Amino acid sequence: MWLGSRHQVDKVTVKDIPILQSSTTTVDTVRDLGVVLDSQLTMSAQVHAVCQSTYNYLRQLRPVVRALSVEARQTHQFAYHRIEVCS
Repeated sequence: MWLGSRHQVDKVTVKDIPILQSSTTTVDTVRDLGVVLDSQLTMSAQVHAVCQSTYNYLRQLRPVVRALSVEARQTHQFAYHRIEVCS
């Protein structure tokens, strides 16, 4: 991964890097210690990954909420509120 401004990164034409007897290709994003970094060090890839993960966890809660009694649903109304932060 090459780091720099969009203009600087666009100037780099190297796509394959030889390492010993093999080669590796450059990528636009990498995950290191659970954080997604892109070549311009913006947080957009990280935010997208967190939103996608959160949405998947919320979808897994839906069957659990439907299995609750009416009284339990009223007690735990937070499960019904849909999170619109990630769109």
